[in-house]
Amino acid sequence: MIPSEWMTGIVAREIPESRRAEIIDTFSALDESIFENQDLDRMAAAILILFSEGVDLDVIIDGARSDWRDLLVGAGLENADWPAVVAERFGPSP
Repeated sequence: MIPSEWMTGIVAREIPESRRAEIIDTFSALDESIFENQDLDRMAAAILILFSEGVDLDVIIDGARSDWRDLLVGAGLENADWPAVVAERFGPSP
C-alpha cells in the first residue's frame, strides 16, 4: 500500500521521528488487496489512529490482515463520515 500525500503528511506531523520510517515501511509492506475495495486513506488513517492511541503496530497489522472491518471500528472510522473524523483529528486532506 502506497500512502497518499495526506497520510504521509500526517505521519510527518503526528508520529515521533524515531517511528516514522517504521510506519511508512509498514504501509509499503501491506498488500492493499487485503482491504478489498476500501479507500486506502481510510485504512491508513485507521492504522495511524490506533498507533497514536498506543496500540502495538504488530497487533494493528495482524488485525488488518485478519479483518479490516475491526480496524475501522477500533479507530472510529466505520461510518460514512470517516473523512470528517480524520480531518477533525489530523487536519483536512490537501
